[in-house]
Amino acid sequence: MSKRKSQRTRRLLARQRAIERELRKSGRCALNDSVEARASGIHGHGVFAITPIPRGAEIIEYIGEKISKAEATRRQQTHGVYIFILNTRVDVDGATGGNGAHLINHGCGPNAEAMIDENRIVICALRRIRPGDEITYDYGFDTEDHEDHRCRCGAPACIGFIVAKRHRKRLAARIQAGR
Repeated sequence: MSKRKSQRTRRLLARQRAIERELRKSGRCALNDSVEARASGIHGHGVFAITPIPRGAEIIEYIGEKISKAEATRRQQTHGVYIFILNTRVDVDGATGGNGAHLINHGCGPNAEAMIDENRIVICALRRIRPGDEITYDYGFDTEDHEDHRCRCGAPACIGFIVAKRHRKRLAARIQAGR
């Protein structure tokens, strides 16, 4: 590991520990000038707007340790819920050295989306977001192992599982037929 990469990793881990401490201490933590992490009605902690966010604005970059596909596969078997596909060779583990963006919950009626821009993952607003609104985006999961990923977002389009929008109608029909 290069000295530069090592210093960056140490800074990211220190920031992540500071976020976790602040959440334990006060129940909320500002992640940047626009959003904060706090308790969520959807799941655990979430990320909420603290200022108006215009449509199309970058909300926060999804930061974490960049890892190989092999390492991502290994981590997914133990704790990989915050692993995000960056490209064909590299994934990002937001649970290791993240900046709090990994706390953004899935929503079936999302107000944000994840955009990959030149080896960065950026969460951008799909529409105007008001202060106090929870930031959500569609995690884009496929239907494999959908039973392991319950959704409690409460959106009208929610079928109770975290799956990509393109799979919801078909999965809802499968669930209905199975009853």
